[in-house]
Amino acid sequence: MMNGYKVWILKAKGDQAAFGGNLGYADQPTSHYVYDTNVRNYDKLAEGDRVIIADKEHIIGYATVSYIEMRTNVPKVRLRCPECNTQEHYIRKKIQPKYQCRNKHTFDIPVSESIVVTEYIAHYATTFVRASIQTSVKVLDPYYLKRNYYYSIQQASPDFFKIEYPDLEKRLGADQINFQAYEAYIPSHTDERDYKTTSKAIRIGQSKFKSLLIEIYGLRCMITGCEVHAAIEASHICPYRGKKDHHPYNGLLLRTDLHQLFDANLIGIEPNALTIELHPSIVGSYYQELSGRKLQTGWKDRSPSFAALEYRWGQFKAQFK
Repeated sequence: MMNGYKVWILKAKGDQAAFGGNLGYADQPTSHYVYDTNVRNYDKLAEGDRVIIADKEHIIGYATVSYIEMRTNVPKVRLRCPECNTQEHYIRKKIQPKYQCRNKHTFDIPVSESIVVTEYIAHYATTFVRASIQTSVKVLDPYYLKRNYYYSIQQASPDFFKIEYPDLEKRLGADQINFQAYEAYIPSHTDERDYKTTSKAIRIGQSKFKSLLIEIYGLRCMITGCEVHAAIEASHICPYRGKKDHHPYNGLLLRTDLHQLFDANLIGIEPNALTIELHPSIVGSYYQELSGRKLQTGWKDRSPSFAALEYRWGQFKAQFK
């Protein structure tokens, strides 16, 4: 395939689904797509492929798959037509019976079957580009290579981007981000800030630091997934003591309130599993739902400095001694 990648149209089902066969997937269309071994083309979607995420009526956005996570032995309920046993059926919202399969059989209650599958999660949060409001899925019609209305993952022609959105090619070029160009971040804790004639340290390069983190991790809070630019701040893992601390391995993108909690050591990040732990003073509060969440890096091979996280984790846990 030209340029070494393929283009896929991913149908984000949710409440807008017009086809069935299962009880749904935990998709988050702006960050990841969930599918399993029962989905046609499950084994063809690959890291580095370009994807077009769409619901029944509109295109949601475009992205490059950064990595694919696999989970084995996941229980699943599969729904079939009681007459011909096909999974390919859809919900008729305005007429009865409720379902109709691709072979024109109608029914109200599908046959339910419990199975075990291998589940896949295609992550693309760091490269996701939201589509213009009300971009109709009809624009995709000429670009399907072999269309089937019942398939959730379908291949499309690379000409879609060349003809419809030529500017997106560079924006989706995740391989342009050279994260490996940076040497490992090693905390030194030496204060190299310039105080000039005041007692307040001068912080230089904060805006550039945030832009670099957005380029690497995408515009979203790495704990909650919040995408509001004004609400996202660049947080240092090891406190800022000079330009050397404006290192991408020493940074997190956090929602403003979580940045403040992290700086106050009320939120800790366990460095091995990258899971969130709360200080006892906020356990049971509004922030309780964050406990146990995993830091969202959006990449399989890109994550903050282990040494920096270990240092901050030590500070967080020292409060309990």
